[in-house]
Amino acid sequence: MKRLLLVALCLCLLSPGTGKIMFPSVEAAESISAPEKHNNEAKNWLCSKCSTKVESPSQPNGSNCPSGGMHRWNNLGEVGDTVYLCDKCSIKVKSKSRPNGSNCPAGGMHHWNKLTN
Repeated sequence: MKRLLLVALCLCLLSPGTGKIMFPSVEAAESISAPEKHNNEAKNWLCSKCSTKVESPSQPNGSNCPSGGMHRWNNLGEVGDTVYLCDKCSIKVKSKSRPNGSNCPAGGMHHWNKLTN
């Protein structure tokens, strides 16, 4: 998210007619930052306690879970272009292949449904 905000700030432009600041769409900023994520082989990480989702090449810091104690990070798989939705916990992930099904925050296994390519 920090990278997305940085990209949006870097792409900030002044409107020639009004002098007002214009920001690009979120989709435009995501399309710029997405290839960098893929090149770093980012993975989807999900805490099974608090449902926080993070894209990172390595396991995120486990401290300070909002649900108390330490996060319980689960590697759902590599970040990609296909969107999957778990119909149990409603988590959406963009993944190269079907995400790992274990440790759904709603209990048991995830029920992943492919949404787009």
